[in-house]
Amino acid sequence: MHSDEEIFASLRRVVAILGRRPLRREYDKHRYDSEPIANSIARRFGGWKEALIAAGINPKDPGQNPNFLTDGEILEHLREIARVVGHTPSVAEYNALRRPHMACSTTVSERFGGRWEYAIEAAGLPERNSNKIECERIIKALQEIARKLGHSPTKSEYKANRIKDMPSEKAISRNFDPWADALKAAGLKPCKCSHSGHRYSDEEVAKCLRVMVEKLGHTPSLKEYVKYHEPDMPNDKTLRIRYGSWPLALKAAGFEDYDAKSKDHRVVFEEKYSDEEIREALVAVADKVGHAPSRNEYKRLCPGGSPSLSTVLYRYKTWMEALKQNGLLDGE
Repeated sequence: MHSDEEIFASLRRVVAILGRRPLRREYDKHRYDSEPIANSIARRFGGWKEALIAAGINPKDPGQNPNFLTDGEILEHLREIARVVGHTPSVAEYNALRRPHMACSTTVSERFGGRWEYAIEAAGLPERNSNKIECERIIKALQEIARKLGHSPTKSEYKANRIKDMPSEKAISRNFDPWADALKAAGLKPCKCSHSGHRYSDEEVAKCLRVMVEKLGHTPSLKEYVKYHEPDMPNDKTLRIRYGSWPLALKAAGFEDYDAKSKDHRVVFEEKYSDEEIREALVAVADKVGHAPSRNEYKRLCPGGSPSLSTVLYRYKTWMEALKQNGLLDGE
């Protein structure tokens, strides 16, 4: 059983550590194992506030209860946060950095006419230019990502490499449109995939589309191009801005027969492989595995320069039909 004086000594010791009167959980955090817990003290004196009063501790210590702070103290706390962030703080910045003895932003606003801007003015801080501050954050983030990558980031590269406290790529687009303008503001060169569409010649665009056709075995739909294009190829938005639409981009690259209304968008512009060449590729894979190959086996084992799986499927509609017509099924 602890005496009253022992309890008072414990409370005063914790006050000395914190520099203010403690909450119950704070007292329990700092008390010694030999000292009573906060709930026992509160029961002894009929409440935590009553225990503090009995120990000669002011329960209305302004260091803990912001409602008892003077206007001058609140303004000085606001200036302190401004010194930490290096500019006039936003409500979010103030609340994130304030310490327990400081008033919350709602209390600050209410004390000075109900608006954060009035408190800022009363503290003698410059008016916030939120757009300027946001642009500065964007520029700093772009420069940091560029240093990490060794080149100007595309929007997708920025998204993949940004950390939590950096502006999102959507926030950047709200302030800078197109993306190249954000890079220019940060003193960076436009990346090759810039949406301006002028980093690729028409010949380079046509070459990229032909590579995609060869890769898929058919002309790509817009959705397929978005999914399968390589990082060093222009993105779909670049092509649509340059040519006006996806069909017009394909037409400019020499693919005249593209049917934009086709359900599967699989219009083949040239019969690159003969039936015999497809048969030879299928037989070669069958010889390797010792049986009629599956689609995955063909895709994995077909010789270099062979027609792709997509080409075979387009020619024969189904894999079973391709095997059947080329004599690879049992009984054929």
